[in-house]
Amino acid sequence: MGRSTPKFFKLIIAGILFSLMFKPAFGQKKILFITSNAEFYGNSKIPAANHFEEIVIPYHLFAKSGITVDFISPEGGAIPLGYINSSDSVQKKYLYDAVFMNKLKHTLNPKEVKAEEYSAVFYAGGGAAMFGVAQNETIQNITKKIYGANGVVAAICHGTAGLAYLKDDAGESLYKAKKITGFPNKFESSCFLGLCDGCPYPTFMKSVSNSTKNRPRRHAGRAGDPGMTLLEMTVVIMVMLTLITVLFFGVQAWKRGSDRAICIVHIQNVQKGVRSFSNLYGYVEGSNVSNLQNHVIGLGKFVDVAPVCPGQGTYSYGANFGTDTIPPTGELYAECSLKTSGEHEPPEHSDW
Repeated sequence: MGRSTPKFFKLIIAGILFSLMFKPAFGQKKILFITSNAEFYGNSKIPAANHFEEIVIPYHLFAKSGITVDFISPEGGAIPLGYINSSDSVQKKYLYDAVFMNKLKHTLNPKEVKAEEYSAVFYAGGGAAMFGVAQNETIQNITKKIYGANGVVAAICHGTAGLAYLKDDAGESLYKAKKITGFPNKFESSCFLGLCDGCPYPTFMKSVSNSTKNRPRRHAGRAGDPGMTLLEMTVVIMVMLTLITVLFFGVQAWKRGSDRAICIVHIQNVQKGVRSFSNLYGYVEGSNVSNLQNHVIGLGKFVDVAPVCPGQGTYSYGANFGTDTIPPTGELYAECSLKTSGEHEPPEHSDW
């Protein structure tokens, strides 16, 4: 693609995270990755795939921020993958990550998705993204609901094809009067699109051109421009000060939600480590294991590093049933001291 991949993806993810910053339930909601089941370019025999890197890097950055990501495809189930670089450390990590690969093998069917559970949608790229996604009305409705609830709609590269038929309640394109970046139109001739029926990308590019060409533009410094009056300048300054105040409190709220999400991920990782240890060595619930914590947490063990709560809470282990006891189903082995005051506790863990 001729870009600096880490910086490129970090800019995209930073933009999405900044946009989510002011969502009241950001700490509780998830992000929905939209992928495609298409294995060929339209009716041709040219193989198509979802771009692995354009899925993995955003997923990795979101996961590091404590955000849950779900995957959806028009038909649900397994999706084709391509553009894989096993020499890249992040891609290699997720190629051998059973949980992540299982998500791609069992993507959600659109009918299974509840839009209100998500704060953002992300249309992943790759040639497959141009087929089957944009035309799916259920996916369109999911995106419209998330967008209508002040959610974020994002896309990368050919993933922008998924935006082709999105309209608001007034029947206008969601991207009307907005600026869009994506796969350059001048490179499309190399994608064999002339051989493929049903590709929305040419339609999308024409629609973008028509919808965005009337974006309002200002021309500063034009002769005869009276500039801003003192009253207008005062109003602008007041608005800016108000926005700075809102930003400050918004950042604080986002930080609390982010700390809570990361802390819950730590608790979940420790719980998974305990269950993996007990399964591997044949221990049942209630079994007593000397130095259980040391068997689970430590370099080269089930949890490499002892978790640290970003909200300055402290973790206790086996407080309700004993530090060296395999916990019963639904009982947390690790608990945070902020579980009451800061809600640093998984809302549902009855099957953990």
